[in-house]
Amino acid sequence: MDEIGRRLRAAREARGISLEVAEDETKIRRKYIEALEAGQEAVLPGDAYIKGFLRTYGNYLGLDGTALVDEYKHLKEQPADGHAPAAGGLPRQPAPRQTPTSDDARREERREALRRERAARRSEDTELAPSAEPAIRYTPRPRRPINKESKGLRNFGLAALVVALIGAVAYLGWLIFSQ
Repeated sequence: MDEIGRRLRAAREARGISLEVAEDETKIRRKYIEALEAGQEAVLPGDAYIKGFLRTYGNYLGLDGTALVDEYKHLKEQPADGHAPAAGGLPRQPAPRQTPTSDDARREERREALRRERAARRSEDTELAPSAEPAIRYTPRPRRPINKESKGLRNFGLAALVVALIGAVAYLGWLIFSQ
């Protein structure tokens, strides 16, 4: 996780982005960005959040967020010393591989083509404008304008309801006290 964090920090600093700007644009709290860059998993809320933060923050910095998540998953699966025995004292055995079907092979080819295309785009982006802002930016949705006619009708309906209630109370009062 330390290596991933170093790459994230280097990418952010290379683009000249402050932690405050990264927090505003990614909507990831600053303490979590700092924890990602320092490789401090204990500060982060959980595995699912770490994967989401890595994907979002990596894409924001122009890195391949999916590749970062895959690398993180690989690190989590691998024991700390690289060859520690599993529970029960037996060494880990790799899961038996299934033979890929033609559909699996086609899917894997498409994924690999997309990875190559993304890598080519990233290299073009860095060659053209190394200090350019990231391609993904958060833009808030515009607010819906208030329809003044419907607001006026709503106020009229509310006033009519109040007058009707006052009239009903007055009529009941007249009925009760007139006898």
